[in-house]
Amino acid sequence: MMLLKIITILIICILMCANALAHMMVAQHGTINIVDKGAFMVLSLPVSAFEGLDMDNDSKASSAELTRYKNQATELIHENVQLSDSKAKLPLQGLIISLASHGNPKKPSSHLIVMGKYPLDNTNSELTFTNRLFGRHLSEKQMDMTITRQHDKQKQTFTIDKDQSSKTLLNASAD
Repeated sequence: MMLLKIITILIICILMCANALAHMMVAQHGTINIVDKGAFMVLSLPVSAFEGLDMDNDSKASSAELTRYKNQATELIHENVQLSDSKAKLPLQGLIISLASHGNPKKPSSHLIVMGKYPLDNTNSELTFTNRLFGRHLSEKQMDMTITRQHDKQKQTFTIDKDQSSKTLLNASAD
C-alpha cells in the first residue's frame, strides 16, 4: 500500500512538473530513473522524427499541430520507444507529450518532451531500452541517455543512434 502511495505521488509530481521539465530537457537527451517498481522516462525527441506533425513545414511543431497529431505521436512512441525485460516489452503508462517550450509554452518547438513510466516487477532485472525515433537533421540522428537506479545508486550514460538503437541498461544487482 505504501508503494502505491509513493508511485502515485511520483506520477502526480511528473504531471505537475510537465511544463517545467519541458524547457529543462536538452534536445536529443533522455533520462530513465529506476525508482521502487517503476522506470520513469523523460526524452527530448525531434519533431522531424514524426512524419506529418509539422504541417506548415517550418521544422517546428506548434501547440495546434501537436493537438491534431497527438494520437499518431502516441502510437509512434509506443511502437518505437520501448523498455523490455528478459520476458517481454513493458507497457508505457501515463504518457505525456508536450512541446519543448524553453520558457514559452505557446512558442513552436523543434523538439517534443515525452514522459512516462514503465512498471517493473523487479528493479534488478536486466532491462533493454530501445528508441527508433530519430530526426532528419544531422544533430537529430543520435540521443544521449542517462540511466539511474536509486536503490543501489548506479548510473549509466550512453549514446544511441539509428544503427544502434538499443542498449542493455545497468548491471543486475543482488539485494
